[in-house]
Amino acid sequence: MKLSVLASVGMHPISGAPRYCRNDALGLAMGLQLAETQSVQLDVFHAGENDAILGEYLALGAPCVKVIPSTDENTIQNLAENLGNCDLIITGTCTESHANTGLLPYFLAEKLGLPIITNVLEIKPVENALEVLQFLPKGKRRRVLIQLPAVVIVHPLAAIALNYAYARKSTGKIEILAQNGNKLTDKLIVSKRFPIVRKPEKLKASDEKYGIKKTGHQRMMDALEVEGKNGIVVIEQDSVEKAQVILAYLREHHLVDF
Repeated sequence: MKLSVLASVGMHPISGAPRYCRNDALGLAMGLQLAETQSVQLDVFHAGENDAILGEYLALGAPCVKVIPSTDENTIQNLAENLGNCDLIITGTCTESHANTGLLPYFLAEKLGLPIITNVLEIKPVENALEVLQFLPKGKRRRVLIQLPAVVIVHPLAAIALNYAYARKSTGKIEILAQNGNKLTDKLIVSKRFPIVRKPEKLKASDEKYGIKKTGHQRMMDALEVEGKNGIVVIEQDSVEKAQVILAYLREHHLVDF
């Protein structure tokens, strides 16, 4: 079986920094699980520009990422030309950048004339077919038996663990597919080195009172601890002696007149 996974450049939801697309990463993890039990030729394709972030998919387990140079106008055409002989195409629900409409899998399935199965949580191989677990509203699920070839869209809530390893990122490769007009021709393998990122240094807040550095834990303990005020602890004495100690304290601070 020939399996293809579509990958795109993602965006962190808070910082906006570029990263791997989590939706497509779930599709890659699902394809890798299928490849462990079946005789599968797994390919990862990215339609667009060669981006350093694509190395994140190498760290997630992709042996190679094939880049198809494309623009918004010819993305579907270029993908269809390269994926026409695939048995199974796995993709995420939508990208995290660019148009982010989620329509690309539907246009691609229409271009290739393939059935499309959405909201897939799990893929299980059976005899001469695949059984998928499909997400339905209100917590419902259903199992669907599909015949190949087909296009599968992975649901964002799929319970799949992402296994990230930096060693795979440094040893994997990114392969750029050269174009001759609109038709893909010979391949050019590009080896890419990624810059070393210096780890951020943890800063310690200064204590203005003593002019020293303190960690967050130390500052929290300082806030919880209560300094003694030269008081007297009376525990073992009888009630009369305890009352005399209290009365002496009140007289000392002029809180009573007798």
